Amino acid sequence: MNFDPLIPVSSGGSAGGGGGLLGGMEIRQHQNKSPTFQGEISTPPTIPPTNSTSADLLGLSFDDMVTVPTDKQQPQPQLEPTMAVMAPHISSDISLLEPTPSTTVPEVSEPKGSLALNLLETPLTSLKVPDEYSQLPPVAGWTNKDVCQDASLRLTVTKLVSPDQLVVVLFLTNQKQASLSDVTLSLKPSSNLTAKASSGVTDLSFKTSLTGFATGVHVVTLVPSSPAPRMSLQGQVAYSDAMATNKRLFFDASLLVSDFIRPLGLSTQEYGKKWPGLSNERTLNIQSSPNTKTVAQFMDTLRSRLSLHPIQIIGQEGIAAGTFLPKIPCLVHGKVTSANLDLRVRTPSSLLTDSLAKLAEQVFK
Repeated sequence: MNFDPLIPVSSGGSAGGGGGLLGGMEIRQHQNKSPTFQGEISTPPTIPPTNSTSADLLGLSFDDMVTVPTDKQQPQPQLEPTMAVMAPHISSDISLLEPTPSTTVPEVSEPKGSLALNLLETPLTSLKVPDEYSQLPPVAGWTNKDVCQDASLRLTVTKLVSPDQLVVVLFLTNQKQASLSDVTLSLKPSSNLTAKASSGVTDLSFKTSLTGFATGVHVVTLVPSSPAPRMSLQGQVAYSDAMATNKRLFFDASLLVSDFIRPLGLSTQEYGKKWPGLSNERTLNIQSSPNTKTVAQFMDTLRSRLSLHPIQIIGQEGIAAGTFLPKIPCLVHGKVTSANLDLRVRTPSSLLTDSLAKLAEQVFK
C-alpha cells in the first residue's frame, strides 16, 4: 500500500474500499486542539466515534477508523519532605534548603556500584523544584537524576517541559555535616542553544557556600536556535572542603531532540497539506518490538517518548505531528505489521530529520 499525501484523489471511490491513511479514501475531518502544559503533557482529546463517512478537503474517505486512545494521566509522585528550615538567601539564582539531620540512624542496605556513598551521612531529603515550575511535567527519566558526585557533593538534574523552552533545575547538595565553601557551578550548553538563568541573565554560573546537608537550587532555560546532531549541557563544579582542599567535578548532561519537540495539534487534512511541503524525508524499516506490537502502542510511544501529537489511526497506520522549538514542524507516519514497523519522518531540515529518525530508531528497537 502506498502512502502519499502529495496526490489527492477524487471522492468517487467506494466507502467500503481499503487503502492507505491518506491515499484512495475519504477523510473524516476531526479538528484536534493542541494539548496544554498543566501538570503533564495532555494527550489528544477522544474523538467521538461515528458510523458515517464525510468528505474532506482531499475528497478521500476512511474505513475502519478508530480514534487515538487517550491515556489516563499518571499522577506525579509526591515525596514526603523531611523537616527543613530555610537558610538565609544567598543570591537571586540560589535557594538553600537545610534539613535537620535525624538523631535516629535508619537502617540502610549496602549500596551498590556508583552509589556507594556514605548514605548514613546524607539525610533522606526530597529535592523539590521551585514553586513557579512545580506544574510543569518532567522529561521521562529526568526527575532528580544524578549527573556527578563525590563523597561530599552531589549534582542532581531535573528537566521540565515548558511550552516554549526546556527548563533545567540543578540541585547542589552537601552530603556532609561540614560546610563547603567557594562552591562554583559553571555551565556550558551546546552552541546551538540559547541559555538563560531563571533571573533572565545569560551568565549561567554562580558561587555560594553550602552548610552541612544544605542544597542549593539553580534554574536555567534552554531554547534551540537551530537543530544539531548532538546537544548537551556540560559544566563543572568546584568547591573547597572542610580541610581547605580544592576539588572539582565535571559533568555532561545529554539533551535529546525530543527535549525540544512539543505536540502539534493538526487535523488529518492539515497534516496532508503540510506533508508535501516538507522535503527532507527519512524512511526506516524496524523489526517489531514490544513498542510496536499494535498501532495503538506505536502511537502511544510517539506521544510519550518523542513528544509528538497522535492525530489519526486507520487500520494499521498512524500519523503524528510535533514542533521542534521554536517552530519547525515534524511529521511522522507509521505502518505496523506483524514483523516490522515502516516509519517515515519528514521535516524541513535534514539535520532535524536525521536526528529525529535516529532517536525513533533507538526508541522502537
